[in-house]
Amino acid sequence: TRMDLAKWVVSKDNPLTARAFVNRTWKLFFGYGLSRRLDDLGGQGEPPTHPKLLNHLASGFRDNRWDVKALIKKIVTSRAYRQSSVPTPKLAKDDPGNRLYARQSRFRVDAEFVRDSALSISGLLVHKIGGTSVKPYQPAGYWQHLNFPARKWQAGKGDELYRRSLYTFWKRSAPPPQMSTFDAPEREFCVVQRGSTNTPLQALVLMNDEAWLEVARSLAQRVLSD
Repeated sequence: TRMDLAKWVVSKDNPLTARAFVNRTWKLFFGYGLSRRLDDLGGQGEPPTHPKLLNHLASGFRDNRWDVKALIKKIVTSRAYRQSSVPTPKLAKDDPGNRLYARQSRFRVDAEFVRDSALSISGLLVHKIGGTSVKPYQPAGYWQHLNFPARKWQAGKGDELYRRSLYTFWKRSAPPPQMSTFDAPEREFCVVQRGSTNTPLQALVLMNDEAWLEVARSLAQRVLSD
């Protein structure tokens, strides 16, 4: 039954669930997992570079009643996470892929974090938790080609413009273009691991998007006042 399956998924006899979750969580903070194959953590995937570390974190996560916050705290307070990302010449030569975690990784953050980080640095980010979806700035004419019925994007006002990207209204047939530009999946189907590109369009968004102009203005005012 489904109850039998649910019990097996979190059973101590099945370490795969905790290992897969820990591996994906590790990827968020280091750019890649202890096993870099996030979509196939098994016999056909890539073995983890540090199997004892993966098992230690996974068993602790399970024994701590699957406490995600405690897992994240353990990772971000570790010496591995708090290292500089600048490699020494010897490290760059001996371990160019940083498989040994002798330094912090340098990697591009996900689309939502690009926007949220900028809002936070500028002082505009609204920290309110929960609530309905909001509509931040979008390019003029957004949704003009949608029919049945015809719709028009109406940006929110006040704090709605500066909520975390988690709360952005999302229509799968017309996802927020700024997030798509920074490789956010369109949510038509599940994606285990996002792609990461580096395109001129991303630079143009940061230079011309209305939201980013407000971020730049607010950051400049904050620098001058502080």
